[in-house]
Amino acid sequence: MENKKEQSQAAFDRQASRYDTTCYSRHPRALYPRLLGQIEKLQPADVLDLGCGTGALLAEIARLCPTARLSGLDLSAAMLAVAEKQLQDRAELIQGDSEALPYADCAFDLIVCCDSFHHYPNPEATARQLHRCLKPGGRLLIGDTTMPPLLRQLMNFTFRFSSEGDVRLYSQKEMRALLSEYFQDVQWQRISPSSYILQGTVRK
Repeated sequence: MENKKEQSQAAFDRQASRYDTTCYSRHPRALYPRLLGQIEKLQPADVLDLGCGTGALLAEIARLCPTARLSGLDLSAAMLAVAEKQLQDRAELIQGDSEALPYADCAFDLIVCCDSFHHYPNPEATARQLHRCLKPGGRLLIGDTTMPPLLRQLMNFTFRFSSEGDVRLYSQKEMRALLSEYFQDVQWQRISPSSYILQGTVRK
């Protein structure tokens, strides 16, 4: 599975300079209004964008939550270089791995992950890290890709041969099972044939 991380890193390094102006960003940007609507209601003080890419979502969060402390983590150094130009000093940006988050316990009251979770080869390890880094009562907000059952199964089969670092698309049942040990009040909302939003409150 390390190979999948290397593939993701290489793919996003290649895409970084044109990511925000091409079809690469179309699907994640379609998720932004739903994610930002929830973030505006929460008004979090400490936010991590996991898989922050070019920082486009963090820039929107900065406008909605002007006093929030913002952090972004991504595997791709090239994506982070674009994010640094866009965000200036508004967010702390770190290159890192979702399976070993370089943050203290209980560091955030919101972790958001947009169109990135399906790239993680060890989602159980990521779930443990999300739990560790959220404060009591902290919230997890995921927006990601899914498909109807038969198409999802086909996509997951083809991912085995993909060089883009895609790992797995999940059903609602699978995501609930994956997160249930660490999160309560998990809510899933299908927002298009190819996308969903998930929210949950950390268990402490």
